[in-house]
Amino acid sequence: MTTTTTFTETYTIMQRITDAYAAWLGMREQRKAVRELQSVCQRTLKDIGIDRSEAMSVVYGAPNGRRRSFRATTNS
Repeated sequence: MTTTTTFTETYTIMQRITDAYAAWLGMREQRKAVRELQSVCQRTLKDIGIDRSEAMSVVYGAPNGRRRSFRATTNS
């Protein structure tokens, strides 16, 4: 019994592999971004408007879905 693979089946398999690899690369980049944000000093995080506890929500979630909104303060 022989099995043959059509061009369409091969393309579908390759596309799935490519999509999975792209998703894996994206997850790696997100994890790297979280690590980098968590390594930044508290003062710098405050300057860019986030708290250390918000690093994951900033990277993985929508910015408008954060628990706190950023309010710029002016020094008078």
